[in-house]
Formats: sequence, C-alpha cells, structure tokens
Amino acid sequence: MTPDFWIVIPAYREAHRLPPYLRDLSRSLSSAPFTVTIQVVDDGSPPADLAALKSALADCALETPLLTPLKTLAKNYGKGAAVKAGWDLAPAATPWIVFLDADGAIPAYEVLRVLSTVFINRTPPRAYFGSRQRMLGRHIERKLTRHLVGRVFATCVGTFINPHIYDSQCGFKCIPHAAYRLFRSQLLEPRFIFDVELLVLLLAQGVSIEEIPIDWTDIPGGKVRLLRDVPSMLLGLVRIRLRHFHGSETGRAAK
Repeated sequence: MTPDFWIVIPAYREAHRLPPYLRDLSRSLSSAPFTVTIQVVDDGSPPADLAALKSALADCALETPLLTPLKTLAKNYGKGAAVKAGWDLAPAATPWIVFLDADGAIPAYEVLRVLSTVFINRTPPRAYFGSRQRMLGRHIERKLTRHLVGRVFATCVGTFINPHIYDSQCGFKCIPHAAYRLFRSQLLEPRFIFDVELLVLLLAQGVSIEEIPIDWTDIPGGKVRLLRDVPSMLLGLVRIRLRHFHGSETGRAAK
C-alpha cells in the first residue's frame, strides 16, 4: 500500500540515539488515521558505526513495522544529500515526503500532531516546516549559545533569501512530493544549508509554506559544529543567492 507520508531520517553515526526514537515514532504513528513509511538513510558512517546501526535497526524492525530497509551512502555527503537519496525512494503516488532529524529533539507526539494537521488540511501545494518558536503552549529547551547563533543565522537568511521565514533550519519538514519531483535537479546543496535551498525552490514553484511551532529539546551529540559549519553555511547562502535569484527580488518577497 502506498503510504500517505514517506519520512526520511538522515543518519550519521546514529546507532545509539536513533533506535529509541524510532520506537517512539512507531508507537505514536502506528495508530494514526494515515499511513507512514520510515526510511533511514545512513550518510556514510564509519564501518563500525554502520554495523552497529544495522544491528540496532534489525532489532527495531521487529517492533517497528513502519520501517523500510536501511539505505546506505558510500561516503559522508551531507544531510541534504542523504535526504534526497531517501526521498528518491518514495513511491510516485505518495503525496507527502518528510524529513526528520535523527536525534529525537522533536518528540514523536509532535510528529504525529503535525502530520495529522497536514493530513486533515490536505491542501497541496502547501508545505509545512517545523519551527522552534518560543511562545506560550510550546516547550523549547535549547542552549543559549545555539539559540543566539541560530537567530543570527536566521537574520542572515532573512536578509539574503527571504524575510518571512522564522526558522529555516528546524529538522522537520513536510512537502508535496509532486513539487519535489519538479525541482529535484535544482536542489544542489548537500549539507546543512539544504533547508534554505529547499525553501527557495518551493517558493519558486508557487508552493506556500506554513511554519508550525513545535516542542523541541536540545539533544547531546549534535553534528553541527559552530566554528566549522556556520561559516560554510553563510557561504552557502551566497551560493543560493547567486544560483537562484540572479539579482531578482521576487524570491525574497515571496511568502
């Protein structure tokens, strides 16, 4: 049966954090009024880590019927490349494709809540982005330094790409599969800046984006390193600007 949602989880050295999260997801989503398939993509983990992940997922498969066989990449290409590799496996008739970070920062109950909202609304070509907004009714636990750096980066995204997005980097996005098929060849950024290029291409296709505030908890062991990755992400913004805007202001003005 073709699932309503094809969820891709990119994973790099995630043999310990991912399996408990998969079990939580399976428990939350197995009774949902929609159907889900979960595709884990290992992004070139070292051999020992990959072997540990394969063993852990074999155990998870006994409890997690939503899980498909692991997809492995030959080397570490980056989160964006892993997400694309997983999305490319989705059946053509699947209406929605999703990516979800492997660390478990987004509780399984929030995944169920957001996907239920998408399923009830059923309004393609709208896309839905999780958003870490501090507001009444939402629980956000995030280190102050990461929050401040995140807001600085968000300001850069607003300045150079689109001023209307609050949180481009939250690791939970649900988009229409049909839109992805149209712009897949233009989605070139392989690493963390992938999210921003996805935003640009969705808007270019006329797909409106709704940010949905979610609960989020900072989980130890994150792969982003501020000194190493933030400068490369800022350079990525410049690449995206040059690649997709060609001096036009239309993309930045789109909502």
